[in-house]
Amino acid sequence: ELEQGEEEHNRNYASARHMAALFEEYVITATEEATAMLKSHETLKQQVESSEKLISILAEKIVTMVGTQANKVKEFEEIQVGHQTKIADIDQKQKELTHKVNQLKHNEKQSQSHTPRSHRATRTIGQGGGFGG
Repeated sequence: ELEQGEEEHNRNYASARHMAALFEEYVITATEEATAMLKSHETLKQQVESSEKLISILAEKIVTMVGTQANKVKEFEEIQVGHQTKIADIDQKQKELTHKVNQLKHNEKQSQSHTPRSHRATRTIGQGGGFGG
């Protein structure tokens, strides 16, 4: 009975040692997996932070580009308005000059119709003709 008790004790002891070894292996494996998960989580966290920084930089560049383009559009519109103003000024000057030319033509016709023919011919000959003027 004593031997039987000792065998049972040895079996229980071996079984307990085996369970302890299995538990130790489980704890080591679980710890390694948890450590790997934490490292992976930390890596992901760093990647997210890096991505957020890149997104922030890109957003800032986009805002700058949009602002620059908006300024170029404003400048273009100002130039366009300036050109339209110049065109309007030129059109107005052309109308004024056309009016002056028409006035001069009208005045010339008026003066010709009031001057006697013989007078006109004499004046023309006398001013540039070759009859001793």
